[in-house]
Amino acid sequence: MNSYNGFHINKDAVKTKKIKFNYKRFLKNPLLKGALVLVLIFALVLTFLNVVPLKKVTVVEKCVMSDTLGNKEISYYNKQGKIEKTEQYNGDLKYSHKIYTYNKDGQIEKVENYYNDILFDTVKYSYADGLLIEKINEGTEGKLFSKTVYTYTQGTLALSTVFDEENNAVSETQYIFEKERCMQTKEITLSDSYTVITDYVYNGSKVEKETRTADNGMVSTVRYTYDKYSNVLSKTSAVNDYCLYTYTYTTRRVPVL
Repeated sequence: MNSYNGFHINKDAVKTKKIKFNYKRFLKNPLLKGALVLVLIFALVLTFLNVVPLKKVTVVEKCVMSDTLGNKEISYYNKQGKIEKTEQYNGDLKYSHKIYTYNKDGQIEKVENYYNDILFDTVKYSYADGLLIEKINEGTEGKLFSKTVYTYTQGTLALSTVFDEENNAVSETQYIFEKERCMQTKEITLSDSYTVITDYVYNGSKVEKETRTADNGMVSTVRYTYDKYSNVLSKTSAVNDYCLYTYTYTTRRVPVL
C-alpha cells in the first residue's frame, strides 16, 4: 500500500479490467452488421465523389412554345429528358393538356388527350424489333378514330398509311432517307391523289429549312434556329420572315458519370 498527499492507495483495488471486443458476436448481430455495411458504403461513395469529378450536362425541365396571337403550349420533361405532359393555352386560359407514357425501353407508349380536363381520346403506339409499326387513335370507349401503319425497308422508314374509323386507307406518306436523315416526304391523299412534297435542308443533324410544294402550286418554306444545346429557338415562315413560333426553355445542370 502506498500513500499520496496523505491518502493511502491500494494498488490491487484500482486495477483496470481490460475489455476484449468480441468481433464474432458483433458480426452475428444483423442490426449492427447492417449498420456497419451502410457506414462502409457511405464512406466509399464520399471517397468516389472526391476522387472522380462528375461531369454536368444541361437538361430541359420545361419548354414554352408561343405564337404572336397569344397561344402557347407548355411542355414538361422528366428526368430522362422526355416530355411527360403538355398544356395548351389561349392567353391565360388552359383548354387542353396531354399526358405521355413510355415503355421500359423509353419509347412512347401512349398519349392521353384531355379537353377541359376530360379525357377525349388516346393515341397508342406499338413496336416490333424496336421500330414503331402502328399508331392507333381511339375514343374513351375504345372506338377507333384512326390508325397509322408504318412500313420499313431494311430498318428504314419507307411508308406510313393512315386508315379512317372504318379501316379504309385515306392517305399515305412516302419517305426518302440519306444517312439516317429524312430528306423528303411525299404525302398523298388517296381519294383524289392530291400530293404535297416536303424537302428538308440540314445543318449537321438539325433541320434548318423545310419547303412544302403542293399540287396546286402553293409553296411554303419554314426556317428553324437553335440554341447551343440544339433546342429549337424559333420557327419562321419565309413569307415576310413571319415568326410562327418562339421557344423558351427552363433548364438545369445535372451530374453524369
